[in-house]
Amino acid sequence: MLFFNIKINSKLSPWEKGVKLAEFFIQNKFLVILDGLEPLQHPPFSPNEGMLKDIGIKGFIWKLINEKDGESFCIVTSRISLKDFQNNQEIEELRLKGLNPKSGIRLLKYLGVNDDRKLLIKIINDCKGHGLLLVLIGNFLKMTNGGKIKEINKPDLIENEEYVAHHLKKILHSYVDWFGEGFELRLILSLGFFDRPIKEQILYSLINKLTNNISKSKFSFTIEKLRELGLIYYSKESKYIDMHPVIRQFFTKELKVKHNLMYLDGNKWLFDFFKQESVLIPHTLSELETIIESIIFASKSLLYDEAINLYYQKLIGEDERLIVDKIGAYTSLLFCLSHFYEDGDWYKIFNDLSNQNKLFILKETGKYLSVVEGYGSENAANVFREARSLTNKETKKEYLLEILLGQCRYYRLKGKLNKSKEIADEISILESEKFSSTIFSDRGLASFHFYMGCFQE
Repeated sequence: MLFFNIKINSKLSPWEKGVKLAEFFIQNKFLVILDGLEPLQHPPFSPNEGMLKDIGIKGFIWKLINEKDGESFCIVTSRISLKDFQNNQEIEELRLKGLNPKSGIRLLKYLGVNDDRKLLIKIINDCKGHGLLLVLIGNFLKMTNGGKIKEINKPDLIENEEYVAHHLKKILHSYVDWFGEGFELRLILSLGFFDRPIKEQILYSLINKLTNNISKSKFSFTIEKLRELGLIYYSKESKYIDMHPVIRQFFTKELKVKHNLMYLDGNKWLFDFFKQESVLIPHTLSELETIIESIIFASKSLLYDEAINLYYQKLIGEDERLIVDKIGAYTSLLFCLSHFYEDGDWYKIFNDLSNQNKLFILKETGKYLSVVEGYGSENAANVFREARSLTNKETKKEYLLEILLGQCRYYRLKGKLNKSKEIADEISILESEKFSSTIFSDRGLASFHFYMGCFQE
């Protein structure tokens, strides 16, 4: 922005800033390249996989693709599809194909694999030319077998989409066996705590907590070794460490299933760390995500009360509208809430939560699902229905109002107007008991009369 002398009002919302920036590019001829967008997207296997967390970038792309007379062309690279614009005809998604035998052989030889050409071609065909898989196999053969080809727990060829993932797991298991119980394994397992690039210093502090005072030189040497093997990415300039989503998924599962004590201890330390790093009131997406990270790590370490208390202290109250409207944090908050459900499934809230905590999480989930998916969202309706079943005489009136309002809107949009009016009447009674104003119930009843055609009412 400084290079192009673009001035944008700092008081605008992130969405408006993104749109304003796009307007500059629309009026001029530019090739815009958004390279490696996945850190700004929700990670694989989460409820909002592929959706953009950064509302400013979302506004920027939205404006570019909806301006028919624009002069600029935009290229986005990511390992994950852009789900926000998946059905937009102005976007063409191109998936990279596997390497052909000629390119595959060049890659394997570059990695130090030297063997009979027919054996090289067989490996390439077995891997369907998958670049990451070839890199992992090539590095493994160089380190363990002098660059000569041997069997690496190779399964029979499976002619379906699951083949490459299955083969990747086999080679990664070979690495695990090779590492044994060494520091390399503990370090790469530690990257399984994160769903995005992590600062080198944070990882070093974490591994020092989980291991007995590893020297910085040994840490740096091991990072470089893992980088050379193609298991991680490391930027000496930015000091960030990252790994391919498929590799991350594998080691995250290994960490959680086979190293559960390490998993709980690490998440507890990360909860405390990010909690100390968080501000009282977040004013930027970065500040908000520090709080969200802390809540997620608390949930993963089974500290549910601490997680929900932090959510309530930081993200509820007078500043909630600032967090939601100015930062544009709907999907980020939903991603945070998904960690109180089994595998992020909105129909399976954790049974270990107390009924009071379940009610709070369900109420918050329903609220933001209604915003992201619409008032007619079946997911939101189910969440509100389950929340309603947990209410009793001791339930806070504010909670019950939010739940009833969500149900009222859902039934109205589904055309079940009598049911919607019935709930609006409940809201009216509830509000008259607590407030002098009945704005929620008036709005619900007004909507009912509007859809029934009773305009005078």
